[in-house]
Amino acid sequence: MIEPERETLAILLKNAGYTTACIGKWHLGVGWQTKDGGEPRFDAVTGYSNVDYSKKVTGGPNDYGFDYSFIHPASLDIPPYLFLRNHEAVDADMILTTDHYPALLENTEFSWDKKHSNDEAVYWKKGVWWRQGEMSRSFRVEDCHSEIVKEGVAFIENQVTENRKKPFFLYLPLTGPHTPWMPTEQFKGKSSAGVYGDFIFDIDDAVKQIKEALVRNGIAENTILIFSSDNGAYWPDEEIELFAHDSNHGRKGQKGDVWDGGHRVPLVISWPEKIKKAATCNQLVSLTDFFATFCDLTGQKSKAGQAEDSFSFWHVLNGNSEKTVRESMVHHSSGGFFAIRFGNWKYIDGLGSGGFSHPSKLAPERNGPVGQLYNLKEDALESTNLFFQYPGKVAELKVSMKEIIKNGHH
Repeated sequence: MIEPERETLAILLKNAGYTTACIGKWHLGVGWQTKDGGEPRFDAVTGYSNVDYSKKVTGGPNDYGFDYSFIHPASLDIPPYLFLRNHEAVDADMILTTDHYPALLENTEFSWDKKHSNDEAVYWKKGVWWRQGEMSRSFRVEDCHSEIVKEGVAFIENQVTENRKKPFFLYLPLTGPHTPWMPTEQFKGKSSAGVYGDFIFDIDDAVKQIKEALVRNGIAENTILIFSSDNGAYWPDEEIELFAHDSNHGRKGQKGDVWDGGHRVPLVISWPEKIKKAATCNQLVSLTDFFATFCDLTGQKSKAGQAEDSFSFWHVLNGNSEKTVRESMVHHSSGGFFAIRFGNWKYIDGLGSGGFSHPSKLAPERNGPVGQLYNLKEDALESTNLFFQYPGKVAELKVSMKEIIKNGHH
């Protein structure tokens, strides 16, 4: 998914003398080598593919600036189920998921999420399912999250003992809390939000383990620890009603939607040596802004044609959270809707959520609005469509959005 000439955070930091590692979920594709030299093919009937797992993959983290990688090559409900260390299978002896796991349990009850899997998939209960396919003989779905965290901690320990003077960058994308929801024994039944809630405890614990490794090795003070997420929670109305809990509280929609519930994520940054007192920044910030920020951190300039849509929030980390980071932001939904945020305004080029929430796409009524316009300051829940009240604002935002999409930057 990454264009070959694209610079990544890993390349940026490697150029500044950092040792770089990607440990965890890599859902950006890899180049599989095949037994017959053809394109990778998956046989839905047998569950097997023509991939030769004894051969190294291409187009993985090590090709994009990471010195070391230990990855599961998709989310944990998509085959093949295996770990790749520096592009090589840790265990190339492949079986099928259903050779080890029963497809159904005696007490299996189908829930609203069964629609995401077919009859060949393993489906035990809501949130606990994964698609049929190949799996390393030694791989265990329920241990994947713990293995990733263990690897992350080991990398930190290793850097401290072998390269104490050299800075390091660890990118640790977790496979949880994406399905399958498989909390460890330690946290089963500990939350009041079901299996998903219990699984969140494991995510919290991962942060704890990383923080403890930094403290234990005496490097916590001058290490930047960042916690974020790649999208809003996949949390439909059924779950909100079931647990009287809304994972995207105060915002409309969920993962995949163009509404704010799909895009608003936590961004928590700890750096004891530099950030002396707690503060909240109410600026518009995107995860793409890490590139420009890390350029400032390392005293580099981003090259022409790189990181076009990245704006530094270095000044925020230095205590100035009033100065604007970025004036606007473009959103994109899983169903192909575009939207633009500008100040308090948000314009959506289409009707509906554009994603998982119902209705996903609505055909405009005759003489009705063809898009959505909201004032987020007065209407954070995007409930009052002001499309016809402010035609000038709609036109202005639409032009702005199209320009950004065309040029790739603001």
